Amino acid sequence: MILVTGDPIREAPSDVRHFEFIHYELNKHVEFFDRLDNALRNVFRDRYEGLFNSAIRIFRDFKTVTRAHVNAVDKDMFIQRLAEAERTRELPDLGDEKGVTEFVLPRIIAENSDLDTMRVITEWIASKFEDTINNSPD
Repeated sequence: MILVTGDPIREAPSDVRHFEFIHYELNKHVEFFDRLDNALRNVFRDRYEGLFNSAIRIFRDFKTVTRAHVNAVDKDMFIQRLAEAERTRELPDLGDEKGVTEFVLPRIIAENSDLDTMRVITEWIASKFEDTINNSPD
C-alpha cells in the first residue's frame, strides 16, 4: 500500500507506519512524481512476474522453433507494455496457455511492429495450438 501525504511522516499513526509513505510538497513535485512512479512500478512488477516468466519461456520456444532473428525486451519495457495493454483488456489467466501466449509473445519481442515478425508470430501460435486442438480428446 502506498500512502501519499502532505503531513510529516513522523506524525502518521503508528498502525500505518509500515506502509510506504510518499511525502508531497508543492515545491518538490518532480521528486514526488519520481518516488510515486517508482512505488507504482514496484507494485506492478510483482503483479506481472508470472506473465514475465511465461513470456521468457514462450519467447525461447518461439525462437527455437521458428529460428526468427528477434530479441526480447527487458523486464521494465515488458511491464510497461503489459500495463498499456491492460488498459483495454484483461490479463489472461496463467492457466490459459493459448491466451497467455497470444498476449505475452508480441509484448516480449522487441521488433513487435515489424510486419514479417508479426506474421511469423501469428503463424507459430496457430500451428502450436492447432496441434493441441487436433490432439485433444473429444
